[in-house]
Amino acid sequence: MGLAGAEAGVLRRRRRFPVLRAILHSRPATVGWLLLIAFVLMAAIGPSLAPHDPTQQQLLLRLRAPSFRLGADHFHPMGTDQLGRDIFSRVIYGSRISLLIGFTVVISGGVIGCGVGIAAGYFRGWVERIAMRVVDIYLAFPFILLALIVIAVLGASLTNLILVLAFTGWVNYARVARGEVLSLREREYVVAARVMGARSGRILVRHLLPNIMPTIIVLASLQIGGVVIQAGALSFLGLGVPPPTPDWGRMLAEGRDYMATAWWLATFPGLALVLLVLSVNLVGDWLRDYLDPQRQGGGGS
Repeated sequence: MGLAGAEAGVLRRRRRFPVLRAILHSRPATVGWLLLIAFVLMAAIGPSLAPHDPTQQQLLLRLRAPSFRLGADHFHPMGTDQLGRDIFSRVIYGSRISLLIGFTVVISGGVIGCGVGIAAGYFRGWVERIAMRVVDIYLAFPFILLALIVIAVLGASLTNLILVLAFTGWVNYARVARGEVLSLREREYVVAARVMGARSGRILVRHLLPNIMPTIIVLASLQIGGVVIQAGALSFLGLGVPPPTPDWGRMLAEGRDYMATAWWLATFPGLALVLLVLSVNLVGDWLRDYLDPQRQGGGGS
């Protein structure tokens, strides 16, 4: 009994935390998750980490090189910009904007796109024709042109930036969800539920949605990086978050004129943007492998 109990205990411990073991089994996944958690923590406790007010201007301290000397006027690990604002503090607060945009756009666009795609794939007929024609119209418009039109009409703001990105990103979810539902709607369990008199809403929620969620989760994780880059590109062009709110894209735009004399203005925001996109892409690749039913145990390589 004692030996059997010990073996059972070992098996139970091995079965604990399978996701954590799968992450640690893959070095890229470990790096991606650590980076992503670091960015989330930085955004969550940003005010406690930032040594300075990110919007405070001190012209006497403008274009200071990175310095780790202690003191209110000397501790600038990433230097200061052309207005004397601390780059380190602005990068920390900028992470909140980037993560807020990324997750909000992906969630809202995913809800809209999945609803449209599932309805089009299940009901077919005129529902599918109308939905897919709307998708084709959205795909025919260049993203930058649509963003210019919307922001020119509504004005540049964080809310409008999120709206633009969400209403242009839902089409990817709609196409993927429609394709998945088309392959599932004639499966035996769906046909059996329909024969037993289950309503369409129940079939969609109980049978189809859970089976397409792994694919949608992977797509969403990979979309976050693209959304962050799009938001940064719009801010770089002056169409994103208006100043003085710290934003990595605007910081890159402000630092491009000082690359020869103050390299840190654009280097650190650009590095933060690269690391955030890299982290979500590594996590997305791991999720794709982990949620793939063809792979036993997941984890990637």
